[in-house]
Amino acid sequence: MPLRNASDVSGHEPGCDQEIRAGDLVTAGRSHYEVLAIHVGKAWLRDVETGADHMALLSRCRLAEATQGLAPASK
Repeated sequence: MPLRNASDVSGHEPGCDQEIRAGDLVTAGRSHYEVLAIHVGKAWLRDVETGADHMALLSRCRLAEATQGLAPASK
């Protein structure tokens, strides 16, 4: 499932001071992703439910709140 556009990213405020790093769990749209790598404002993400990889702008990602029951998809 492709990432949705910025208007679908609920709760993200531009300029917020969340620092996202590789290994973090983030949300973008309605899905949860594991951050695999970050480079020049972009993130390589893996959907924790499907295992599909995506690229996204960091500005469209936000740190996930406590997400019980979500574990990274098997590799």
